[in-house]
Amino acid sequence: MVSLNNFRLFAHIMHKHRLKLELIAAPVAIAISVILFSQSASLRIAYHLSGLRSAQMSFARPTSLKGCFSVQGFEWLRSKGDWLTHGRRWHSDDERSKAANEHREALLQLGYFERREFAVNCVLGDFREADRLFMTMRSRLPLRCRLWQMKVVPFKDASHVTVCACASEMILWEQMVHDFNNRSGTLE
Repeated sequence: MVSLNNFRLFAHIMHKHRLKLELIAAPVAIAISVILFSQSASLRIAYHLSGLRSAQMSFARPTSLKGCFSVQGFEWLRSKGDWLTHGRRWHSDDERSKAANEHREALLQLGYFERREFAVNCVLGDFREADRLFMTMRSRLPLRCRLWQMKVVPFKDASHVTVCACASEMILWEQMVHDFNNRSGTLE
């Protein structure tokens, strides 16, 4: 009977002071939310990098126990964490591409990514020697972030290459295009 009386007393006190508690709890909850969401851009960058990785990259499931402990196995396992964070699978390549573009644009707005357009003094996209040289030079870039995007627009005698990549690595892309333009003059 004592516990029932204690409960009634507690309920009476809570009812009497409910409005005061709500007036205190609401601003505290709002303040905590604001602090968490605006604390730093690094949380938002990490979220969007995870989302971009999840949308842009597809990792094969390891086929053996030994494969689980390889680099590919680790990447596959990490991709599962990305999927859990973002909570859905894509039903088409268009949905995956749209999600990747949304995360890429967010990273651009946060200043983590940078988009630059480069002029290349030869035509790319025809799978000839210039393409092989460009792709070979690109594959040798010491990039830490593998979430870059590159679009090539060929013209009659030249091409435009648009790169969206980590801002800290854009200098590597710039140097590669400069070196390519110097070397591609000897092609044809």
